[in-house]
Amino acid sequence: MAKKRIVFYSQHLVGVGHHFRNRQIIRALADEYDVYFVDGGRPVPGATLPVSVQIHHLTPVFKDLVTGHLTSETGYDIQTVLKTRKQTLNSLITRVCPEVFIIEYFPFARWELAGELLEAIDTGQAMNPDIRIICSLRDVPRRVPDSDQVCSILNHHFHALLIHADPQLTRLEDHFSDTDNIHIPVHYTGYVVEPLDSVGCELQTQNYVLVSAGGGADGYDLIKPCIKAWQRLSQRGVVEDRKMVIFTGPFMPQTQYDTLENMCKGGPFHIDRFTSHFLHWMRCADLSISRAGYNTCMNILTTRTRAILVPGSLVSDQEFRAHRLSELGLAYTLLPQNLTSDKMAKAIVEALSSAPSVHNIALNGAVKTRDIIRVI
Repeated sequence: MAKKRIVFYSQHLVGVGHHFRNRQIIRALADEYDVYFVDGGRPVPGATLPVSVQIHHLTPVFKDLVTGHLTSETGYDIQTVLKTRKQTLNSLITRVCPEVFIIEYFPFARWELAGELLEAIDTGQAMNPDIRIICSLRDVPRRVPDSDQVCSILNHHFHALLIHADPQLTRLEDHFSDTDNIHIPVHYTGYVVEPLDSVGCELQTQNYVLVSAGGGADGYDLIKPCIKAWQRLSQRGVVEDRKMVIFTGPFMPQTQYDTLENMCKGGPFHIDRFTSHFLHWMRCADLSISRAGYNTCMNILTTRTRAILVPGSLVSDQEFRAHRLSELGLAYTLLPQNLTSDKMAKAIVEALSSAPSVHNIALNGAVKTRDIIRVI
């Protein structure tokens, strides 16, 4: 019997968290479905998928952090790029005629891309009246300026809303005031995490603190005070023979990366842009210092590594997530407006002396997503 066909639309605009969460879901889906992965963001190194998954790239777009508008690296104006993307996505839907169309985040965000998404939905429904349109949403959506419009699109075009979270940590109504007006089924899947199964700790002979900045677009302001704090603690002998291992993120501007690399020279540091084995480094670390993005926080919960979170200001979800994990005793939090090298040094010493976290938060979101889609 032929497998059902799923088109999964993924678009990261600033960091890489959406991209890696979606890939974990796709790995679970690929066991039972023919999956077509539509990737609309900039290339991310080290991100692999099962060979059965067909990957289709739209012309990459991302958010300009200065203007806040969509841009691309093609040299064409953004409207021309969006027109090309719409045609590409629509052609794929027409050719594949999927039974399931999963759209990440829209209509809670990605309004700049509403044109290509709504046309693709219409095409999918015209090709297959029984198609299931599903919204895949992270734990903390952005603040929505027009909740009526969100509910209207969900109720008219979608068949289910999957929230990749555990209700004991956060619920949709904590962030979206119009939840009662959503009339389609809402399912909590648990958090989507990278599995630990194949991750060992060959790094056990090393003692280190791990610093990471997700995609890296806003990583400089986090990493610089970490380096200064570590230099000070190392000189005082407080951190013994530990190193600080730093991954800046692939999208950090080159000039900023060069500055940080120069700061690290001759000291107890290892700095790189990216690793495809991040969970491996996280599991073996004595302490993690990071932003409070979805994937990094899930890595922390999976490995139960001690953690200091400094929520980023470019996206609205991180401060809530950091505070909730702090309230549950699962991480220390420093707000970015309070971040100095002195406060970071103090937090490092306190965190290193604390016990590893204990929790029962649901981390089976990828498999649960597959199970829910099976019966929708």
